[in-house]
Amino acid sequence: MKKTAKIVLVVIIIAVVVILLAVVLGSQAKNRQEIAQTEAAENISATPTPTVVPAPTPTPVPTSPLDADAQTPVSFGNNVIEYEYFDVVENETKTIKKEVGEQTLLIQPFKIIAEQFFEKPLDETPIEPNSVELRDDSIYIDLKKSIYTSNLGSSGESAVLESIANSYLNNMEGVESVYISVDGGPYESSHIEFSQYEPYKAKE
Repeated sequence: MKKTAKIVLVVIIIAVVVILLAVVLGSQAKNRQEIAQTEAAENISATPTPTVVPAPTPTPVPTSPLDADAQTPVSFGNNVIEYEYFDVVENETKTIKKEVGEQTLLIQPFKIIAEQFFEKPLDETPIEPNSVELRDDSIYIDLKKSIYTSNLGSSGESAVLESIANSYLNNMEGVESVYISVDGGPYESSHIEFSQYEPYKAKE
């Protein structure tokens, strides 16, 4: 009987220990879960919210005569260069006129073509002419032999000559034909040949 009582007592003690362990372990697990949730909440609240900064509105730049682009209307006549531009400050179209000598006016197409084809000043290109003269209704152009060293190929060389002739025929009132020579003689490159006595190009 005493032996049976001891066994029962041992079983009760073991059961109590197991229950205590279960309670302790459960409490620790619950505490760990609560701590993890708290830390996660703190991390979320600590994350900064990105701020969206609006892009600055560009300030319009007023147009001035120096801002006039390639589309600006330009005209030549009576030894005057005239062009128009729109002034956004005063909200109106303005016209600028500049008087030039005849030789300055005659050489102007060459300066434009030099910039377009070679991206250099005229005196640094092979198309700088010896002379450009207006006689009656014709333009007479005498080129230097450096034109033969332009290295533009046959199509490029032809394009340069066409641009020169068209600049006078299309922009100078009263000009009906353009003559081209080289050092007073005929034009004779490896690609193109023609006489100085016949118009290189004339209005149709």
